[in-house]
Amino acid sequence: MTKSKKIILSVVVGTVLTVLAFYFTLPAINIHDESFWIFLTFVIAFYSFPFLFIRNEGGSGSARGGVSGAHGFKSFKISKLPIILIIAPVAILIVGGFLSSELFNAKKYASVIDVQEAVFEEDMKETDEVTNIALMDSESAKIIGNRTLGSLSDVVSQYEISDSYTQINYKGTPKKVANLEYADFFKWVSNRDSGVPGYVMVDPVNNSAEYIKLDKPLRYVNSGYFNDNLIRKLRFSYPTKIFDYISYEIDENGDPYYIVSCLDANVMLFGAMDVKEVIIFDPCTGESQLYEVGDVPAWVDIVFSGDLATEKYNWKGMLSGGFFNSIIGQKNCRQTTDDYGFIVIEDDVWYFTGVTSITSDESNIGFITTNARTGEYKYYPVVGAEEYSA
Repeated sequence: MTKSKKIILSVVVGTVLTVLAFYFTLPAINIHDESFWIFLTFVIAFYSFPFLFIRNEGGSGSARGGVSGAHGFKSFKISKLPIILIIAPVAILIVGGFLSSELFNAKKYASVIDVQEAVFEEDMKETDEVTNIALMDSESAKIIGNRTLGSLSDVVSQYEISDSYTQINYKGTPKKVANLEYADFFKWVSNRDSGVPGYVMVDPVNNSAEYIKLDKPLRYVNSGYFNDNLIRKLRFSYPTKIFDYISYEIDENGDPYYIVSCLDANVMLFGAMDVKEVIIFDPCTGESQLYEVGDVPAWVDIVFSGDLATEKYNWKGMLSGGFFNSIIGQKNCRQTTDDYGFIVIEDDVWYFTGVTSITSDESNIGFITTNARTGEYKYYPVVGAEEYSA
C-alpha cells in the first residue's frame, strides 16, 4: 500500500472508529479524567494501525523480528513509532496515578476540607416530634414507591421507578424522589414521543408515597437510548466536564431537574477529586446551566454525595499526620463509620455519621454532619456511643 493510501485509510477508519467509540463510551475530554487516557490510547491505535506494519527492505524470506510468508512473499516488520504513540497515554495514566496518590500528597489530601467543631445542644434543638430525620432507607422507599406505581395500570406496564432515590428537603420536610424510567428498549420505542410522564415522591417520616404526573414529560432519562439518553445529552453539551453524582430533584414548585456534580483534581492529574461545578439540567427541555459550587441555588439539596463527603473526611482524619502514620502507628487517626443518614436542618439536607478512632475500640469519639449542598463540615464530640448509633 502506498503512503498516500495509508494516510487516507488512517483518516477514514480512525475517524469512524473514534466517533463510534466516543458516542458509546462518552469519556470526558479532560486530562484529569482517567478514562480520557484510555480512550486516547484506542484513538491513537485506530489512526496508527495502517502504519503499524512496514515492508522489510531486506527482501523476501524470513526476517528477524518481522512477518514473512512462504514462496517469496515480502516480509514486514512492526514500526516502532505507532507502538510508542500507543504506549504514551498508558504511561501517563500509570505514572500520573502514582504521582497523584496519597503516598506523595498526604497533606494535600488532608487539607481539602476544613472541619469546624460545634456544640450539639446548640445546633440540634430539642423537640417533641422528630420530623426532620429520614429514618427510611432507599430500599424501603422503593417498596413503598412500587406499591404506589402498581396501582396505576396505565403507567406500571410501560415504566418502572428509578433505583436512585434522592433525599431532598421539600417545603421544609424530608422527601425521597425518583423519576420513572422506561421499562426496556421496546417500551422506549413505543413511548419516546410521549416521554416519561412523572415521578414518585416518598415521605420517609410518615411511610407514604404519591405519584406526581408532570404537565410536561421527561425527555432525557438514564433509560433513554441514543440521543434520548441523559448522559449522552450531558456529554454532548459539556464534553470536558467530569461527571460524578447525578441526582434527580424537584424545586419548590415541583418542577424536575437533574443536579450533575462535576469533578476536578486537587492534586496532580488525578488526586483528591472534588466537586467544583454543578450543572442544573432540565430533563423536559434539555436546557441546562453551569454553576460554581458557591453559586448553586438554595433549593438544590444534593451537590456532594454521601460517599464523597465521608471519603473527604477520611482523607483529613487519616492523612493529617502523613501517609506512613496512617499505616504505621496511626496516631490521632480517625475515620467515619460504615454508613450515614440524612437530617434536614433549616433549608438544607445534611449527612450525619459516626467518627471512630483507629487505635481505640469500636465506640464513637463523636460524629460529623456534612451539608450536602455546600460541603460544610461540623464535628460534634459525643463520646462513647457504639458506632452505628450516631
